Amino acid sequence: MNLPSLLPGDPSRLRLRIVYTDDLNDIPQDDTLERWDVEILHKEAEAGTMTFYRVHLDRGANAY
Repeated sequence: MNLPSLLPGDPSRLRLRIVYTDDLNDIPQDDTLERWDVEILHKEAEAGTMTFYRVHLDRGANAY
């Protein structure tokens, strides 16, 4: 028996647009933090956004 989907739509129709931004500043703190912006698109219209941060603890700078 198949259970009905609890999703509001078909997830295979969603597309992700991922953008990585590097500020190119010449200070050690900028090499510690990366920002990734993700847009969720449905039929070329924005359905939502997410922002991820990656902290590099192995690059010698204080992550705080």
